[in-house]
Amino acid sequence: MKRLNFESPVRTIRPGSRGIRGRVASSGNDSIAHESLLERDWFLSLAFDTRVKHILEQPFTVRYALDDQQRSYTPDAKVEFADESRSWTDVYEVKFRKELLAEWDQFKPRFKAAMAYCRARGWRFKLVTEVQIRGVQLNNIRFLRRYRNLPEQPLHAAALFQGLKILGPTTPKELIAAAWYDKEKQMAALSELWRLVAIGEICVQLDQPLTMTSCEESRRCCLNQEDGTWAGGIQCRDAVDASCSDESIAPARWFCRGSAGRSGCTPTLAVPIE
Repeated sequence: MKRLNFESPVRTIRPGSRGIRGRVASSGNDSIAHESLLERDWFLSLAFDTRVKHILEQPFTVRYALDDQQRSYTPDAKVEFADESRSWTDVYEVKFRKELLAEWDQFKPRFKAAMAYCRARGWRFKLVTEVQIRGVQLNNIRFLRRYRNLPEQPLHAAALFQGLKILGPTTPKELIAAAWYDKEKQMAALSELWRLVAIGEICVQLDQPLTMTSCEESRRCCLNQEDGTWAGGIQCRDAVDASCSDESIAPARWFCRGSAGRSGCTPTLAVPIE
């Protein structure tokens, strides 16, 4: 994930009394500014979506009318995605669900203005709340991110991939035990296993608790048929997508892990706000 290299935020986030502000590390030496802990958690999730190519916080400002007055609104982020078959851009607003429900009459005009702005450019405008952001998946991401930048251990990695090629979809416990009999070597290889999971070379279902008995498969050797069927019978599923309408702006997010040129996706669907 990296910042768009030809754009800058239209509004600078500075330390203040409202919310908890800071920055989330992205790819390379770059970082993304946030204005709340919920935004921070959302950007952490985006960092683990392999389809994310570019991200820009505070991307543009739109004007709209409310109570016979001209107002302005700046969304939280614009994100560019790409997979093997297409590319697209989504614009996000991050809010707590309780806040959306309490102030919907105030929010709706600004969101409709943002939707019109995005539609004219072929983008999509979406809302995300703590319902989509926080849960098992975020807990797994917080655990894995500490392993992401560890140095590679090529010998351990080779043994793990060989084990997956033989075993097929398996669990961390079974994979480690199959690759090494010695307990000390098993412990030494565990950090490399989590590093490979963190960078997407070994795939897991992040919407399920990540434990030593979680099922996992290798993106390098698991997919073996044109129809997307995994060796071992696990079927790849593409994310189901939807666009917001003027009458019902639905917060939605789909988090997908890529694997061997296909997407093994588990849609996380939000509840529309009426």
